[in-house]
Amino acid sequence: MKKIILSLLVAALPFCANAQKITYIGKAKIMACQDASYYMQGAVKEVDGKVVFTETIELPGKSKDEIYNHLIQWIGFRFMPNTENGVWYERSYFKNRDYASIVSNDKNAGKIIIKADEEWVFSNKTLAKDFTRTFYNLDFIVNDGKVVMTMYNIFFDYEASNNERMLAEEWITDAEAITKDGKGLHRRFGKFRVKTIDMKDELVAEIKAAVNEKQ
Repeated sequence: MKKIILSLLVAALPFCANAQKITYIGKAKIMACQDASYYMQGAVKEVDGKVVFTETIELPGKSKDEIYNHLIQWIGFRFMPNTENGVWYERSYFKNRDYASIVSNDKNAGKIIIKADEEWVFSNKTLAKDFTRTFYNLDFIVNDGKVVMTMYNIFFDYEASNNERMLAEEWITDAEAITKDGKGLHRRFGKFRVKTIDMKDELVAEIKAAVNEKQ
């Protein structure tokens, strides 16, 4: 368990040394070392009008059983309901809420379905916590040497909007989040788009770290 916790913390570290320096697209914080275009046109994919992120995570040399065993162990920790890691104003922080759960898992078929219920923090000001409760589903399909992760059914319960349920399709798509001139993100939607993309990337990094962890 200690190794898993360490892997998650390492995976959640900033992607560059000067990550404390930020710039903004609207109110969305972007690390200075990152190319802001990463969050722009095409960064959020849609399938039949629904926001869907699909990532094929290559894990060369790992068998289906190895990947599945590591993955289910990581999932048990990462999506345990009512758990918290770190301090909310630190980037490595995450908090699972009541409904986080494993919906189904089938080792023979190599399929796992997760329901996520998390608290995402936007602001790191000590006295001003700006956050949202976020729900999404994750599907995993495991094969020799790889796992396909699909993130979908994403919606937000934002405390600053009287806990109004906000669908990803209405907030973070290209049509909704990117300004008409294509050069920035709308102030209202930008932080949700950036945080969702970052979370998808962090999940991929955590999975790689967990599966490649040395016993």
